[in-house]
Amino acid sequence: MNVSKWISLWIALLLVPSVSAGQADDFKKQMSEEEIAGSRAEKYLTQVTSFGYIYVTRYHSGQDNQIRQNIDVWDIDEEMSKFLRQRFENDFAKFPYKFVSPFEWGKNPKIGHLQCRAWLHGNSYPIAYHVECNLGAGPKSAVLHDASLGITSVDRADKDIQEALDRMVSKFARIFFQVRGRS
Repeated sequence: MNVSKWISLWIALLLVPSVSAGQADDFKKQMSEEEIAGSRAEKYLTQVTSFGYIYVTRYHSGQDNQIRQNIDVWDIDEEMSKFLRQRFENDFAKFPYKFVSPFEWGKNPKIGHLQCRAWLHGNSYPIAYHVECNLGAGPKSAVLHDASLGITSVDRADKDIQEALDRMVSKFARIFFQVRGRS
């Protein structure tokens, strides 16, 4: 009986590589994440002629700031928003940006928008962070979506958030221009 189990095990081990090799071909045939996002985005992003809203909102739960007690927890982070707009200008060079009220761009499919949020939690190492961005057009607010999660230190938090924003904007631009090139 033990001999038959060993023989069965050896046969199974010999077959595993051939089964895996066949599955690898199937995985290669599947669409990449960018192809899926591109096919979903094609109908919305091909209409965009300009961008009207590019902002980062940030919430830091570990920050004890007297001023923060009297204002909304979601604040536009002007420094990060400025950085995001600079990345946008670099990667979306052909598309103008001029602020447009959300009430206006929400109805107009020709106006694109890029909205990001950054959450920080903690006062000292490790600080957890989560960065999330959506690129949309008109009423469709999340045609493209990406997020990043990590830990950082107080001194490095802004740099890590900027690196995540940079990566996301570059990815969005690549998909955006691929989609527009197909139409």
